[in-house]
Amino acid sequence: MEYLSFVDFYGLRIVKSEKAAVLKAFHRVIEMDGNLRVTTMNAQIAYYYLTMPAYQAALNDSLVVPDGVGLSWAVKKRMNTRINRFPGVELGIELCRIAAESGKTVFLYGSKPGVAEKAAAFLERETGVRIVGCRHGFNDSDEETQYGICRKISESGASILFVALGAPKQEIWLEKYFEKTNARIGIGVGGSLDVWAGVVKRAPTWIQRMNLEWLYRILKSPRKKFKVIFQLLKFISIVNSDGIDGSREEKRRYE
Repeated sequence: MEYLSFVDFYGLRIVKSEKAAVLKAFHRVIEMDGNLRVTTMNAQIAYYYLTMPAYQAALNDSLVVPDGVGLSWAVKKRMNTRINRFPGVELGIELCRIAAESGKTVFLYGSKPGVAEKAAAFLERETGVRIVGCRHGFNDSDEETQYGICRKISESGASILFVALGAPKQEIWLEKYFEKTNARIGIGVGGSLDVWAGVVKRAPTWIQRMNLEWLYRILKSPRKKFKVIFQLLKFISIVNSDGIDGSREEKRRYE
């Protein structure tokens, strides 16, 4: 019987467990009936959660996995406890490995035209997973188009769905449409498709080890990231103004 430990962060349950426990939970989910939405949360996504009621609703029934030193800092500051980071770009690769081992398949939805196909080639080569469909994210937002995308995903038979529409859009999309795709696991992967496709490079390993990958991305594209800088500063202000709330932890069973 495997359990995941959680910490309560402003009413949202965030996974505290180590990577190995998280991967065991995904192994269980992909082999059982039912489905699971997953959110990899960094400081920007935490900011959206704290300031957007619609986004709060989108995350409430999602498994929230920490992705980012900013969230780790906030949980330590507010709850006086530590959480284990699992960057989404790495989690996505591990999910593909799980799918390959289990004979399951993956669908990629999002980013610019052509990116998902390049990402699929990388993931298949790196993990042995079978990617059964790709769809770029530049589509009309009307219901007919979205339902058509859901049908395409469902007909592919994919067990895992990666959605790269960017936060907060991808989590809101998953809340509204995920069940119609008939996938087992749906996860918002943000810019990970661009990284896997080779369109965007990750920070050097030494920067990743120093937990400064967020700063690397900002310095690489300061104009594009100006909005993110404002959101990070606002997030820091919110957390600092609230102080320590005390640690509340719980366990959730996957069986």
